[in-house]
Amino acid sequence: MPINFEPKYSITPQILSHLLQIERTRERITLLPLTPSVLLSLRETARLYSTHYSTMIEGNRLDPAQIQAVLENNSHFPGKERDEKEIRGYYAALQQVEEWANTILAIQESHIQKLHAIVMSNGNLKAKGTPYRDGQNVIRDSINPSPQQVVTIDSARRSQIEAGLPALLARNTILEYEGFRARIDMAKPQQVGCHLLKARVNNTRTIVYMPPEAKDVPPLMKALVTWLNHNKKLPSPIKAAIAHYQFATIHPYYDGNGRTARLLTTLLLHLEGYDLKGIYSLEEYYAQQLQEYYRSLSVGPSHNYYLGRAEADITIWIEYFLAGMARSFEKVSKQMEKETGKPDLEKILRKLAARQRKILELFLKHKTVTATQIGQLFGLKPRTSASLCQEWLTDGFLEMVNTSNKARSYRLSDTYEQLLM
Repeated sequence: MPINFEPKYSITPQILSHLLQIERTRERITLLPLTPSVLLSLRETARLYSTHYSTMIEGNRLDPAQIQAVLENNSHFPGKERDEKEIRGYYAALQQVEEWANTILAIQESHIQKLHAIVMSNGNLKAKGTPYRDGQNVIRDSINPSPQQVVTIDSARRSQIEAGLPALLARNTILEYEGFRARIDMAKPQQVGCHLLKARVNNTRTIVYMPPEAKDVPPLMKALVTWLNHNKKLPSPIKAAIAHYQFATIHPYYDGNGRTARLLTTLLLHLEGYDLKGIYSLEEYYAQQLQEYYRSLSVGPSHNYYLGRAEADITIWIEYFLAGMARSFEKVSKQMEKETGKPDLEKILRKLAARQRKILELFLKHKTVTATQIGQLFGLKPRTSASLCQEWLTDGFLEMVNTSNKARSYRLSDTYEQLLM
Protein backbone atom coordinates (compact mmCIF):
# COMPACT_ATOMS: atom_id res chain seq x y z
CA MET A 1 0.00 0.00 0.00
CA PRO A 2 1.50 3.39 -1.00
CA ILE A 3 2.48 5.79 1.77
CA ASN A 4 2.15 9.55 1.38
CA PHE A 5 4.65 11.78 3.15
CA GLU A 6 3.27 15.09 4.40
CA PRO A 7 5.59 16.69 6.98
CA LYS A 8 3.98 18.78 9.69
CA TYR A 9 5.61 22.11 10.52
CA SER A 10 4.99 25.85 10.76
CA ILE A 11 6.85 28.79 9.23
CA THR A 12 7.81 30.76 12.32
CA PRO A 13 9.39 34.25 12.50
CA GLN A 14 12.63 32.52 13.49
CA ILE A 15 12.57 30.33 10.37
CA LEU A 16 11.89 33.37 8.16
CA SER A 17 14.77 35.25 9.78
CA HIS A 18 17.16 32.36 9.18
CA LEU A 19 16.05 32.02 5.55
CA LEU A 20 16.67 35.72 4.90
CA GLN A 21 20.11 35.53 6.48
CA ILE A 22 20.98 32.42 4.46
CA GLU A 23 19.94 34.09 1.19
CA ARG A 24 21.84 37.31 1.91
CA THR A 25 25.02 35.42 2.78
CA ARG A 26 24.65 33.07 -0.16
CA GLU A 27 24.40 35.98 -2.60
CA ARG A 28 27.39 37.70 -1.05
CA ILE A 29 29.50 34.53 -1.27
CA THR A 30 28.52 33.89 -4.88
CA LEU A 31 29.92 37.28 -5.88
CA LEU A 32 33.20 36.92 -4.00
CA PRO A 33 36.02 36.00 -6.41
CA LEU A 34 38.53 33.34 -5.40
CA THR A 35 41.36 31.98 -7.49
CA PRO A 36 41.04 28.24 -8.28
CA SER A 37 44.05 27.29 -6.16
CA VAL A 38 42.63 29.05 -3.08
CA LEU A 39 39.19 27.58 -3.75
CA LEU A 40 40.57 24.05 -3.99
CA SER A 41 42.47 24.50 -0.74
CA LEU A 42 39.37 25.75 1.09
CA ARG A 43 37.26 22.97 -0.39
CA GLU A 44 39.71 20.30 0.78
CA THR A 45 39.71 21.81 4.26
CA ALA A 46 35.91 21.70 4.28
CA ARG A 47 35.95 18.01 3.26
CA LEU A 48 38.32 17.18 6.10
CA TYR A 49 36.21 19.14 8.59
CA SER A 50 33.00 17.48 7.40
CA THR A 51 34.59 14.04 7.61
CA HIS A 52 35.99 14.68 11.08
CA TYR A 53 32.82 16.11 12.62
CA SER A 54 30.32 13.75 10.98
CA THR A 55 32.22 10.66 12.10
CA MET A 56 32.99 12.18 15.50
CA ILE A 57 29.25 12.41 16.13
CA GLU A 58 29.15 8.62 15.74
CA GLY A 59 32.05 8.11 18.16
CA ASN A 60 35.06 8.15 15.82
CA ARG A 61 38.26 8.56 17.84
CA LEU A 62 40.63 10.00 15.22
CA ASP A 63 41.61 13.65 15.57
CA PRO A 64 41.94 16.01 12.56
CA ALA A 65 45.69 15.42 12.17
CA GLN A 66 45.21 11.65 12.20
CA ILE A 67 42.36 11.92 9.70
CA GLN A 68 44.56 13.88 7.32
CA ALA A 69 47.32 11.30 7.76
CA VAL A 70 44.91 8.45 6.95
CA LEU A 71 43.55 10.15 3.84
CA GLU A 72 46.76 11.63 2.44
CA ASN A 73 49.39 9.10 3.53
CA ASN A 74 47.31 5.96 4.17
CA SER A 75 48.62 6.02 7.74
CA HIS A 76 47.56 3.33 10.21
CA PHE A 77 46.69 3.69 13.91
CA PRO A 78 46.63 0.34 15.75
CA GLY A 79 43.37 -0.39 17.52
CA LYS A 80 41.51 2.19 15.44
CA GLU A 81 40.96 0.20 12.25
CA ARG A 82 37.21 0.74 12.35
CA ASP A 83 37.74 4.49 12.78
CA GLU A 84 40.02 4.56 9.74
CA LYS A 85 37.40 2.78 7.62
CA GLU A 86 34.73 5.28 8.72
CA ILE A 87 36.98 8.17 7.70
CA ARG A 88 37.73 6.74 4.27
CA GLY A 89 34.09 5.90 3.72
CA TYR A 90 32.74 9.34 4.55
CA TYR A 91 35.43 11.22 2.65
CA ALA A 92 34.86 9.15 -0.49
CA ALA A 93 31.10 9.64 -0.19
CA LEU A 94 31.61 13.42 -0.04
CA GLN A 95 33.60 13.23 -3.26
CA GLN A 96 30.77 11.24 -4.83
CA VAL A 97 28.30 13.93 -3.73
CA GLU A 98 30.39 16.61 -5.43
CA GLU A 99 30.52 14.58 -8.65
CA TRP A 100 26.75 13.96 -8.67
CA ALA A 101 26.10 17.64 -8.02
CA ASN A 102 27.40 18.30 -11.53
CA THR A 103 25.88 15.32 -13.31
CA ILE A 104 22.45 14.38 -11.92
CA LEU A 105 19.20 16.31 -11.99
CA ALA A 106 17.26 14.72 -9.14
CA ILE A 107 17.89 12.43 -6.19
CA GLN A 108 16.76 8.82 -6.57
CA GLU A 109 16.70 6.01 -4.03
CA SER A 110 19.63 4.42 -5.85
CA HIS A 111 21.77 7.48 -5.01
CA ILE A 112 20.96 7.16 -1.32
CA GLN A 113 21.71 3.44 -1.32
CA LYS A 114 24.99 4.07 -3.14
CA LEU A 115 26.07 6.71 -0.62
CA HIS A 116 25.40 4.32 2.22
CA ALA A 117 27.37 1.59 0.47
CA ILE A 118 30.38 3.89 0.04
CA VAL A 119 30.20 4.96 3.68
CA MET A 120 30.11 1.37 4.91
CA SER A 121 32.68 -0.13 2.52
CA ASN A 122 35.85 1.79 3.39
CA GLY A 123 35.19 4.27 0.58
CA ASN A 124 34.75 1.77 -2.26
CA LEU A 125 33.21 3.83 -5.07
CA LYS A 126 32.32 0.63 -6.95
CA ALA A 127 30.29 -0.81 -4.07
CA LYS A 128 26.73 -1.76 -4.99
CA GLY A 129 23.94 0.18 -3.33
CA THR A 130 22.96 -1.18 0.08
CA PRO A 131 19.50 -2.80 0.32
CA TYR A 132 17.32 -1.53 3.15
CA ARG A 133 17.31 -3.45 6.42
CA ASP A 134 15.28 -6.64 6.60
CA GLY A 135 14.65 -6.58 10.34
CA GLN A 136 13.90 -4.29 13.26
CA ASN A 137 16.52 -1.96 14.68
CA VAL A 138 16.45 0.20 17.77
CA ILE A 139 18.29 3.33 18.89
CA ARG A 140 19.66 3.13 22.41
CA ASP A 141 21.36 5.68 24.61
CA SER A 142 25.15 5.58 24.81
CA ILE A 143 27.73 4.85 27.48
CA ASN A 144 30.71 7.19 27.56
CA PRO A 145 33.47 5.60 29.66
CA SER A 146 37.03 6.71 30.07
CA PRO A 147 39.40 5.07 27.54
CA GLN A 148 41.12 2.85 30.11
CA GLN A 149 37.78 1.17 30.93
CA VAL A 150 37.09 0.09 27.36
CA VAL A 151 37.78 -3.40 26.04
CA THR A 152 37.45 -3.41 22.26
CA ILE A 153 36.71 -6.66 20.50
CA ASP A 154 38.91 -6.44 17.41
CA SER A 155 38.36 -8.55 14.29
CA ALA A 156 40.67 -11.36 15.44
CA ARG A 157 39.05 -11.71 18.87
CA ARG A 158 35.61 -11.33 17.34
CA SER A 159 36.31 -14.24 14.98
CA GLN A 160 37.53 -16.27 17.94
CA ILE A 161 34.42 -15.52 19.97
CA GLU A 162 32.00 -16.20 17.14
CA ALA A 163 33.75 -19.49 16.45
CA GLY A 164 32.72 -20.54 19.94
CA LEU A 165 35.98 -19.76 21.77
CA PRO A 166 35.20 -17.42 24.69
CA ALA A 167 37.30 -14.39 25.62
CA LEU A 168 38.40 -13.60 29.18
CA LEU A 169 37.12 -10.19 30.32
CA ALA A 170 37.72 -8.45 33.63
CA ARG A 171 34.95 -7.20 35.91
CA ASN A 172 33.51 -3.68 35.74
CA THR A 173 34.77 -2.87 32.24
CA ILE A 174 33.09 -1.45 29.18
CA LEU A 175 32.75 -3.88 26.32
CA GLU A 176 32.71 -2.51 22.78
CA TYR A 177 31.27 -4.90 20.24
CA GLU A 178 29.80 -4.28 16.75
CA GLY A 179 29.77 -0.55 17.40
CA PHE A 180 27.87 -0.85 20.69
CA ARG A 181 29.11 -0.51 24.25
CA ALA A 182 27.91 -2.36 27.35
CA ARG A 183 29.11 -2.45 30.95
CA ILE A 184 30.30 -5.89 32.13
CA ASP A 185 29.52 -5.83 35.85
CA MET A 186 30.56 -9.18 37.34
CA ALA A 187 31.91 -10.33 40.67
CA LYS A 188 34.94 -11.89 39.03
CA PRO A 189 36.60 -12.14 35.61
CA GLN A 190 34.52 -14.27 33.29
CA GLN A 191 34.82 -15.93 29.91
CA VAL A 192 32.35 -14.29 27.52
CA GLY A 193 31.06 -15.76 24.27
CA CYS A 194 29.21 -14.18 21.37
CA HIS A 195 25.72 -14.87 22.76
CA LEU A 196 26.56 -13.22 26.08
CA LEU A 197 28.14 -10.21 24.37
CA LYS A 198 24.95 -9.48 22.48
CA ALA A 199 22.81 -10.07 25.57
CA ARG A 200 24.93 -7.66 27.60
CA VAL A 201 24.73 -5.05 24.87
CA ASN A 202 20.99 -5.37 24.39
CA ASN A 203 20.17 -5.30 28.10
CA THR A 204 22.41 -2.40 29.11
CA ARG A 205 21.13 0.67 27.28
CA THR A 206 17.72 2.33 27.27
CA ILE A 207 15.76 2.46 24.02
CA VAL A 208 15.40 6.08 22.88
CA TYR A 209 13.79 5.42 19.50
CA MET A 210 12.04 2.51 17.81
CA PRO A 211 12.06 3.06 14.00
CA PRO A 212 9.35 1.68 11.67
CA GLU A 213 9.21 -2.01 10.87
CA ALA A 214 11.32 -3.31 7.98
CA LYS A 215 8.25 -3.92 5.79
CA ASP A 216 7.41 -0.22 5.91
CA VAL A 217 10.89 1.05 5.05
CA PRO A 218 10.71 0.70 1.21
CA PRO A 219 7.37 2.57 0.85
CA LEU A 220 8.51 5.23 3.33
CA MET A 221 11.75 5.81 1.42
CA LYS A 222 9.89 5.93 -1.88
CA ALA A 223 7.49 8.49 -0.42
CA LEU A 224 10.39 10.62 0.84
CA VAL A 225 12.15 10.70 -2.53
CA THR A 226 8.88 11.40 -4.34
CA TRP A 227 8.20 14.29 -1.96
CA LEU A 228 11.72 15.71 -2.49
CA ASN A 229 11.35 15.72 -6.25
CA HIS A 230 7.83 17.18 -6.35
CA ASN A 231 8.21 20.13 -3.96
CA LYS A 232 9.97 22.52 -6.30
CA LYS A 233 8.61 25.72 -4.71
CA LEU A 234 9.60 24.93 -1.12
CA PRO A 235 12.77 26.81 -0.05
CA SER A 236 15.71 24.46 -0.43
CA PRO A 237 17.00 24.88 3.15
CA ILE A 238 13.62 23.79 4.53
CA LYS A 239 13.50 20.88 2.12
CA ALA A 240 17.00 19.78 3.20
CA ALA A 241 16.01 19.99 6.87
CA ILE A 242 12.96 17.83 6.27
CA ALA A 243 14.95 15.31 4.21
CA HIS A 244 17.47 14.94 7.02
CA TYR A 245 14.76 14.49 9.64
CA GLN A 246 12.69 12.00 7.70
CA PHE A 247 15.67 9.84 6.72
CA ALA A 248 16.77 9.68 10.36
CA THR A 249 13.19 8.86 11.33
CA ILE A 250 12.89 5.99 8.85
CA HIS A 251 16.35 4.72 9.85
CA PRO A 252 16.48 2.40 6.82
CA TYR A 253 19.74 0.68 7.79
CA TYR A 254 21.15 -1.09 10.82
CA ASP A 255 24.17 1.22 10.90
CA GLY A 256 25.40 4.34 9.12
CA ASN A 257 22.04 6.17 9.13
CA GLY A 258 23.34 9.41 10.66
CA ARG A 259 26.23 9.74 8.22
CA THR A 260 24.00 8.94 5.26
CA ALA A 261 21.38 11.46 6.41
CA ARG A 262 24.02 14.20 6.54
CA LEU A 263 25.35 13.21 3.09
CA LEU A 264 21.81 13.24 1.66
CA THR A 265 21.37 16.76 3.04
CA THR A 266 24.65 17.89 1.47
CA LEU A 267 23.73 16.38 -1.91
CA LEU A 268 20.34 18.08 -1.92
CA LEU A 269 21.81 21.47 -1.05
CA HIS A 270 24.48 21.09 -3.75
CA LEU A 271 21.89 20.20 -6.38
CA GLU A 272 19.73 23.20 -5.50
CA GLY A 273 22.50 25.79 -5.58
CA TYR A 274 23.38 25.96 -1.88
CA ASP A 275 26.80 24.38 -2.12
CA LEU A 276 28.71 27.65 -1.47
CA LYS A 277 31.41 26.38 -3.81
CA GLY A 278 31.79 23.33 -1.57
CA ILE A 279 33.62 25.10 1.25
CA TYR A 280 31.25 24.89 4.22
CA SER A 281 30.62 22.17 6.80
CA LEU A 282 27.22 21.74 8.43
CA GLU A 283 28.65 18.73 10.24
CA GLU A 284 30.78 21.05 12.38
CA TYR A 285 27.64 22.80 13.62
CA TYR A 286 25.94 19.50 14.45
CA ALA A 287 28.96 18.26 16.41
CA GLN A 288 29.34 21.49 18.36
CA GLN A 289 25.61 21.53 19.19
CA LEU A 290 25.28 17.78 19.62
CA GLN A 291 22.78 17.65 22.49
CA GLU A 292 20.55 20.11 20.67
CA TYR A 293 20.98 18.08 17.46
CA TYR A 294 19.58 14.95 19.07
CA ARG A 295 16.97 16.82 21.10
CA SER A 296 15.61 18.55 17.99
CA LEU A 297 15.45 15.24 16.12
CA SER A 298 13.66 13.50 19.01
CA VAL A 299 10.21 15.05 18.67
CA GLY A 300 6.85 13.42 19.29
CA PRO A 301 5.09 11.97 22.33
CA SER A 302 6.72 8.52 22.15
CA HIS A 303 9.99 6.83 21.23
CA ASN A 304 7.94 4.49 18.99
CA TYR A 305 7.51 5.50 15.36
CA TYR A 306 3.91 4.29 15.32
CA LEU A 307 2.91 6.10 18.52
CA GLY A 308 3.22 9.70 17.37
CA ARG A 309 6.66 10.11 15.84
CA ALA A 310 5.31 9.83 12.28
CA GLU A 311 2.80 12.67 12.85
CA ALA A 312 5.03 14.87 15.02
CA ASP A 313 5.42 18.59 14.36
CA ILE A 314 9.05 19.13 13.32
CA THR A 315 9.17 22.93 13.47
CA ILE A 316 11.77 22.83 16.26
CA TRP A 317 14.07 20.69 14.09
CA ILE A 318 13.73 23.02 11.08
CA GLU A 319 14.58 26.01 13.28
CA TYR A 320 17.67 24.22 14.57
CA PHE A 321 18.76 23.14 11.10
CA LEU A 322 18.35 26.59 9.52
CA ALA A 323 20.19 28.23 12.41
CA GLY A 324 23.09 25.92 11.61
CA MET A 325 22.99 26.77 7.93
CA ALA A 326 22.93 30.49 8.66
CA ARG A 327 25.85 30.21 11.06
CA SER A 328 27.89 27.99 8.72
CA PHE A 329 27.25 30.29 5.74
CA GLU A 330 28.31 33.36 7.70
CA LYS A 331 31.52 31.63 8.78
CA VAL A 332 32.33 30.82 5.14
CA SER A 333 31.62 34.41 4.10
CA LYS A 334 34.12 35.80 6.61
CA GLN A 335 36.69 33.19 5.62
CA MET A 336 36.33 33.97 1.92
CA GLU A 337 36.62 37.71 2.44
CA LYS A 338 40.06 37.09 3.96
CA GLU A 339 41.10 34.95 0.98
CA THR A 340 40.03 37.14 -1.92
CA GLY A 341 42.74 37.61 -4.53
CA LYS A 342 44.54 40.57 -6.02
CA PRO A 343 42.34 43.38 -7.39
CA ASP A 344 43.37 42.83 -11.03
CA LEU A 345 42.58 39.13 -10.85
CA GLU A 346 39.28 39.83 -9.09
CA LYS A 347 38.12 41.84 -12.11
CA ILE A 348 38.84 38.89 -14.41
CA LEU A 349 37.15 36.39 -12.10
CA ARG A 350 34.00 38.48 -11.83
CA LYS A 351 33.57 38.34 -15.61
CA LEU A 352 33.48 34.55 -15.68
CA ALA A 353 30.28 32.52 -15.80
CA ALA A 354 29.74 29.75 -13.25
CA ARG A 355 30.86 27.00 -15.65
CA GLN A 356 33.98 28.92 -16.59
CA ARG A 357 34.95 29.26 -12.95
CA LYS A 358 34.35 25.56 -12.46
CA ILE A 359 36.47 24.56 -15.45
CA LEU A 360 39.45 26.43 -13.98
CA GLU A 361 39.73 23.62 -11.44
CA LEU A 362 40.15 21.13 -14.27
CA PHE A 363 42.98 23.20 -15.71
CA LEU A 364 44.73 23.07 -12.34
CA LYS A 365 45.12 19.34 -12.92
CA HIS A 366 45.66 19.32 -16.70
CA LYS A 367 47.52 21.75 -18.96
CA THR A 368 45.15 20.91 -21.81
CA VAL A 369 41.67 19.36 -21.76
CA THR A 370 39.29 17.85 -24.29
CA ALA A 371 35.61 18.45 -24.94
CA THR A 372 34.99 14.97 -23.53
CA GLN A 373 36.59 15.91 -20.20
CA ILE A 374 34.53 19.08 -20.06
CA GLY A 375 31.39 17.12 -20.84
CA GLN A 376 32.14 14.62 -18.07
CA LEU A 377 32.65 17.42 -15.56
CA PHE A 378 29.24 18.95 -16.28
CA GLY A 379 27.33 15.84 -17.35
CA LEU A 380 26.88 17.13 -20.92
CA LYS A 381 26.28 15.22 -24.13
CA PRO A 382 29.18 15.28 -26.67
CA ARG A 383 27.46 17.73 -29.02
CA THR A 384 26.65 20.11 -26.17
CA SER A 385 30.18 20.05 -24.77
CA ALA A 386 31.64 20.63 -28.26
CA SER A 387 29.31 23.60 -28.71
CA LEU A 388 30.37 25.00 -25.34
CA CYS A 389 34.05 24.73 -26.29
CA GLN A 390 33.36 26.57 -29.54
CA GLU A 391 31.59 29.34 -27.61
CA TRP A 392 34.56 29.71 -25.28
CA LEU A 393 36.96 29.80 -28.23
CA THR A 394 34.99 32.65 -29.74
CA ASP A 395 34.97 34.52 -26.41
CA GLY A 396 38.74 34.17 -26.05
CA PHE A 397 38.45 32.08 -22.91
CA LEU A 398 40.05 29.01 -24.54
CA GLU A 399 42.63 28.44 -27.25
CA MET A 400 42.83 25.32 -29.42
CA VAL A 401 46.02 23.29 -29.03
CA ASN A 402 45.41 20.27 -31.26
CA THR A 403 43.12 20.87 -34.23
CA SER A 404 42.62 17.27 -35.33
CA ASN A 405 39.10 15.94 -34.86
CA LYS A 406 40.17 12.85 -32.91
CA ALA A 407 42.66 14.53 -30.55
CA ARG A 408 41.31 18.06 -30.35
CA SER A 409 42.29 19.74 -27.09
CA TYR A 410 42.17 23.18 -25.51
CA ARG A 411 44.15 25.36 -23.13
CA LEU A 412 43.29 28.53 -21.25
CA SER A 413 44.14 31.76 -23.02
CA ASP A 414 46.94 33.80 -21.46
CA THR A 415 44.50 36.24 -19.88
CA TYR A 416 42.84 33.53 -17.84
CA GLU A 417 45.84 31.26 -17.27
CA GLN A 418 47.21 33.75 -14.74
CA LEU A 419 44.25 32.86 -12.52
CA LEU A 420 45.86 29.48 -11.91
CA MET A 421 49.04 30.94 -10.44
